[in-house]
Amino acid sequence: MSYIISRLGIKDAPSAASVMSQFGRHLPPVEGLRSFLASNSHIFVVASAGDAIVGFAYAYDLQRPDGDTMLFLYSIDVAPEHRRRGVATALIRSLLQFGADRGSGKMFVLTPRSNEAAIALYRSAGGTPSNADTLLFEYPITKNTHLSH
Repeated sequence: MSYIISRLGIKDAPSAASVMSQFGRHLPPVEGLRSFLASNSHIFVVASAGDAIVGFAYAYDLQRPDGDTMLFLYSIDVAPEHRRRGVATALIRSLLQFGADRGSGKMFVLTPRSNEAAIALYRSAGGTPSNADTLLFEYPITKNTHLSH
């Protein structure tokens, strides 16, 4: 089966909301999606087969202080019946092409060591682990967050 990869833009916010819902993700308000899609630094791509959306990914083009940029692949998903058919790899390659067109130096993605399917996908799409000892620390931010010294 042949898949078409398309980047969604601001006018596609309702479609992006539908995709998020279809894949069981938290449904952001359409206005939030419009704002996300309006930024040239946010990339939201979908894979379609005929009239059906069978996968999606979104990434951020991050500018570093030295002027270089890198892409952060934040989320990728494929409908179960289309997995292991090259959809996710095609989505990753479209993001890599976007990065190449923008002059980005690299793309990175984080995944738990226990997510064997994701690790296999990222390796098969040409990714290499940068450091097996890297940990991701998360900090919740609330309106009442105070820094103490």
